[in-house]
Amino acid sequence: MTALLLMVFSACNKENNLITPSSTLEAPEFLQLSNDFTTSTSVEQGILVFENLEDYRATLLALNQMTVLEQLLWEEEAGFYSMQRLFNDLMEEESQKGEVSHSTKYIDALESGLIREHEFGYDLNIFNPAYAPVLNEQGLVKVGNDIFQFTSSTLKIWKNGNLQELGTILQSSVSTQEIQIIPMVSGIEMLNERSAYIWTDNCEQGNEDARMLLSGIFFSDFVKPDLQEILLVKYYVNIKSQLKDEFGNWQYDNSAQINLQGTSHSIFEISNGSDVFNKHFSQDYSLQSISGNYYHIGEESGYHSLNPPLYFTQPAQLVSCDWRAKSLMSNGVLHQCQIIK
Repeated sequence: MTALLLMVFSACNKENNLITPSSTLEAPEFLQLSNDFTTSTSVEQGILVFENLEDYRATLLALNQMTVLEQLLWEEEAGFYSMQRLFNDLMEEESQKGEVSHSTKYIDALESGLIREHEFGYDLNIFNPAYAPVLNEQGLVKVGNDIFQFTSSTLKIWKNGNLQELGTILQSSVSTQEIQIIPMVSGIEMLNERSAYIWTDNCEQGNEDARMLLSGIFFSDFVKPDLQEILLVKYYVNIKSQLKDEFGNWQYDNSAQINLQGTSHSIFEISNGSDVFNKHFSQDYSLQSISGNYYHIGEESGYHSLNPPLYFTQPAQLVSCDWRAKSLMSNGVLHQCQIIK
């Protein structure tokens, strides 16, 4: 498992530059990913359990760059069945549904709330489908001592959660001393009631029978307004390649050959109470895959924490990005899209 993760992680180049105004200000160690890491992962109660946030992020980012087959082999070796695998099975059944509008698996998933419909077809019904490879069917994952649940519009965090009493987090609807519930951004929508940094862009190409959608989102905010030591970043790019079936439904073209090229530059501003310095994160991406609904996660994504007296002065900012995607679909048509900041 580790060898496969290491192989995937060698595919991208990144440059992290720390600029400090004072030589006495010690730089925090975050956004540092190495090619020589090993991850500690287990499965308990059907949930992936990670020893720490570093293992969680490293595994998620590596899975994000695997093919569907590589992800399947990783899951089978780990003894895990992910939400992403459920969605892949659903897409496959939809593509072979025959002379009916939707497959039984699709109808069941819609009724249970596993998926949601929107103007571009359907997707997993969680605020960030890019995290599906490490989540179980209920959107659960354990990191360290804490259990997280991803829902359609919230992130739940159960500090020192008990895997034997999962009903506690599954049934929670308001924040308590035990469980924190954080409102999130869903899809490429904006959550205007939060004073967060948000960038979104999308591009659509195609015709009435075949289309491609390239969309991106960078979202950053403090977990709590009065707790500036913990920052959340959500950053992903999504490529949808779709063909219209005889019933007028848009179906994912799971044989589409995807090529994604990108450059990205973000900045984190940090202070110790007297000095302020910037953490720059610049990266080039060159990725290929075969997928009808491809998600790529920016490596800034996740939770970033600092030890006092250090704190984030503001949410992370996306300074610039340029994402270019090509999709060679199964009907032989090539679509191209670009989104920028």
